[in-house]
Amino acid sequence: NPQGAQRSTAENEQAHQQLLTHIESQGLKCLEGEGSEAGTDWLPEKSCFALGLPRSDAIKIGSLFGQDAIVWVGETAVPELVLLR
Repeated sequence: NPQGAQRSTAENEQAHQQLLTHIESQGLKCLEGEGSEAGTDWLPEKSCFALGLPRSDAIKIGSLFGQDAIVWVGETAVPELVLLR
């Protein structure tokens, strides 16, 4: 759901597959997950945790896929919410 605009399940699935392909084309592995928010009508959204992806590249990919933010984890293992817009 890029930029907080709800999309169809098919559109989200297609975008997620494109994300996985993009990540894998860089020789990286991705741990898939999904997130949801209690008390809303939104369906759970798939996510990808790309292992070994530099922060600057993560920001570029998040922007490319129209995300409002990404969560990045560096060497300190402390998650960082990075706002993209």
